[in-house]
Amino acid sequence: MKIGVVSGFDGRQPPEFIVGAARIVEERKLHSFFVPEHVLFFREYASRYPYSGDGRIPGEPDGTLEPFTALAYIAAHTPREKWDIDLIDEIHRRTTRLKNSAEPMVAFGFQRVVAETPSTVSRHVTDYFAGKTIGQLTNVPGPRVALTMAGAPVRSILGWVPTSGDQPLGVCLFSYDGAVTVGVSTDARMIPDPLLFAELVERHLAELARIDDVATEGPNATFR
Repeated sequence: MKIGVVSGFDGRQPPEFIVGAARIVEERKLHSFFVPEHVLFFREYASRYPYSGDGRIPGEPDGTLEPFTALAYIAAHTPREKWDIDLIDEIHRRTTRLKNSAEPMVAFGFQRVVAETPSTVSRHVTDYFAGKTIGQLTNVPGPRVALTMAGAPVRSILGWVPTSGDQPLGVCLFSYDGAVTVGVSTDARMIPDPLLFAELVERHLAELARIDDVATEGPNATFR
């Protein structure tokens, strides 16, 4: 059994209180720490909240702290090794499940069906599903050895995700000859500085690689 803690924070709690709560969770060796996603509450609503006597959602009507920012702040002020090792382990578990499921074949088959329909229909269907996402992330395993083109060595390969609809972000991880490149494409109206985003991804990948090296060299190595 894995036990986690859910704790909601709003603007009333000082930063040291939030970090202290997360550190208590780690010290007790609990599995996980969650924050709610209700960033904004309506001040007036007709539906009754079923878990309180007055039918109102407990807490401040202004909502809770934005979860990604709150978790990033917590991660920056708590020991990173366990967070990162758990992240690598969870990514490996999820990707392994996907690779061994029927989901890739179903998705590919659906794409083939859409591609065979008239262009007007396929365009509307593609835009419909593309409009439900904020971006695309793809991991492309490239050649493991260096290649040449017209007799000249290919030093590196950089890829970009082909996006559709109004998706503002595309991230392509491409491996080539022992190195990984990160190609970032963005909508300049929403993300005007894609280089900063790429640098943050690169920094995080370097940290994950360092943690992975530590894990595989230790007495309780869990990664290969």
